[in-house]
Amino acid sequence: MLITWKPYELHPKGLEADLAMSFLPIDVNDYIKSFWKRIEKIANTNNISIKLPNALSKSRLALEAAEFARLQPEKYEMFQDLMYKAYFLDMKDIEKLKVILNVAAETGLNIEELEEELNTGLFTPIVEQSKQEAFSYGISAVPAFIAGNIKKALFAGCQPIETFKQIFENVYLKNKPS
Repeated sequence: MLITWKPYELHPKGLEADLAMSFLPIDVNDYIKSFWKRIEKIANTNNISIKLPNALSKSRLALEAAEFARLQPEKYEMFQDLMYKAYFLDMKDIEKLKVILNVAAETGLNIEELEEELNTGLFTPIVEQSKQEAFSYGISAVPAFIAGNIKKALFAGCQPIETFKQIFENVYLKNKPS
């Protein structure tokens, strides 16, 4: 079974065009509180630390940096983990180049090369193509999962581990080549 992580923006460019700031305070209303309680419950059940961010951060530049990290597979997962920590635990604005370069340095990536490639937009088409692919599947939120090549299953949002097990059994095991 092959698992491929695809970039998908938390808050796509264009949203901020109407808003003067990038690190937008979250309006913690009753809907957000109830939604977040569900996320926290699932995270706690699976021993995942997470905090409700105090602001929304656009993720495009961080996703482009992750594509740079993907070129060094031994560092990619660590980069992803540290970027998660920066946003969901340390409340950093992951749109800021300084934050991204600090995470990259901690990961052991070449930050001069990363900065140059981010400035030239080398990875922008990859992130944009992934966004278009997500739209073609009807994905409009993260996390989202597509399982299977023949029989596809699409599910979104923070899911309990039982959901993944059921999808694996129904999509992968039942369609596994003999």
